[in-house]
Amino acid sequence: MKLILKCTSSEFSPDDIEWALVNLNASLLERALARRRIFLQSQAQDAQLYDMFFWDNTPDFFSLYPDPDTDHPRDEDESLEDTLRDHTGQPIEWAENDLYRMSDETAIPDAYLSAVECTRMRVDADGIAWTGYPKHLDADVITSTIPWGLLEGERLFALPQPDC
Repeated sequence: MKLILKCTSSEFSPDDIEWALVNLNASLLERALARRRIFLQSQAQDAQLYDMFFWDNTPDFFSLYPDPDTDHPRDEDESLEDTLRDHTGQPIEWAENDLYRMSDETAIPDAYLSAVECTRMRVDADGIAWTGYPKHLDADVITSTIPWGLLEGERLFALPQPDC
């Protein structure tokens, strides 16, 4: 399953990164759930633990502002759904607040991708999210959170667990 997550930034970014595409495959799901176990075990030892960060370059960060050399300007009234439907030919399904469920064939055109470095997965009591820094900038970009309920619901994609 692919998800598009809304991005926010505490500072103005000339790249105006708005969204991140995450492929929630079995490998990512198992990695997230393993990190949740680490978080919960650590939180049981120290109740002041709020979140943990792990290096993780999973998301493709992007903006829907067109490349002036290759794309036509986006109409002011055109929504994320309209723009992505036009590029992918697939409808968007609303999954949660600030999350869109996409077809597995969805790919973001290269003209819209943004270079982000030092990307980390944040694990907390609510779910997982990512923080990254647009290349050559000091501002950070933070994705919306994928809640644990959604991740647990997708466990059917997970790798088989050995019986203990």
